[in-house]
Amino acid sequence: LWAKYAGKINLMLILSCPPHLDKPDLKFPNGDTIHLLADNHHFADVDIQDQTAWLGVPMLHASGTGHFESTLPLSTLSVIGLLIRLPRQLIKYIGKAKTAKISATFGDHSKIVDANGEKVTSVGKPNEDGVAVATIEIPETTPMPTRPQPKMRTAGQTYFVVDKVNAPLMRGIYRQALNKHK
Repeated sequence: LWAKYAGKINLMLILSCPPHLDKPDLKFPNGDTIHLLADNHHFADVDIQDQTAWLGVPMLHASGTGHFESTLPLSTLSVIGLLIRLPRQLIKYIGKAKTAKISATFGDHSKIVDANGEKVTSVGKPNEDGVAVATIEIPETTPMPTRPQPKMRTAGQTYFVVDKVNAPLMRGIYRQALNKHK
């Protein structure tokens, strides 16, 4: 994805709202809570800074704040997918998957980053609304990367689950919801 922008932009504006589903909690009505650690890196922490530094462009990232909680989409399948990470803890919950809620916080990801990938400022309050304001230099000419593209720190398994598993599954759910509102 990032390579497609090489030599074509002079500023990266990212609007995304990813909760920390790399470190979510699964909550069950009986009070049981399972803390999951799916990944040690959230792409909005440093991956986007590494990639925009490689592109040689500054970046503005606007993201959500607060606390996310939702029922599990395709709940039984979701819990089965999480079994890979915590088989002993989750096996007994497969039958209770439909009652589970997944929750996570949002990080301090609303930020302004310079063309070197250094965070100039951020909202600074992961769970509160706020504003980040800074002056950055936007290159007059479109820069080209001068070194190899950095590897993503977010685990490949995370990308696989998000891009290859969840995205196709969610398209059907989104279409159903859209059709209900037509």
